[in-house]
Amino acid sequence: MSLKPLEISVEIWYNTITTNLARFVMVSYNKLWKRLIDLNMKKKELKEITGIGSTTLTKLSNDEPVSMDVMIKICSALKCNIGDVMDVIV
Repeated sequence: MSLKPLEISVEIWYNTITTNLARFVMVSYNKLWKRLIDLNMKKKELKEITGIGSTTLTKLSNDEPVSMDVMIKICSALKCNIGDVMDVIV
């Protein structure tokens, strides 16, 4: 299936905009690490109980954005809200 020129232009525009916006929005998972310390839980244990992958854990460790699905898994496992484990820095 091939895209028409307009569809390609819109896709390129969308990818460019979302990539550029990501450069201005930063996240911090310091609250997540503090929560793990308070729960006496290691990152490896978090990975196991949530089913997240090693790449995702690396992204979290480097304060890189992860999907909302990942954040929901983490919040469900830790029985908390998203604001309890991350901050968005604009």
